[in-house]
Amino acid sequence: MPMTIFAAALPISLNGWGVREGAFVAGFALYGLGATDALALSLMIGLSVTLSSLPGGLLWLSLKGPKGAGRP
Repeated sequence: MPMTIFAAALPISLNGWGVREGAFVAGFALYGLGATDALALSLMIGLSVTLSSLPGGLLWLSLKGPKGAGRP
């Protein structure tokens, strides 16, 4: 798991999609887990992370700060 999270954090894809799935399939193949099961697990983790961060993202978008903040 830690190596797949590290691979997904690399800035080579959007939110780690694709990289995480490949790392899960390759990593869990070493333990005898089938590719379909590893892919399903990876997709469930990716969706749960996306859905759990959605409320915070929507809240952040709804906040209105002063225009041009940080400018003199």
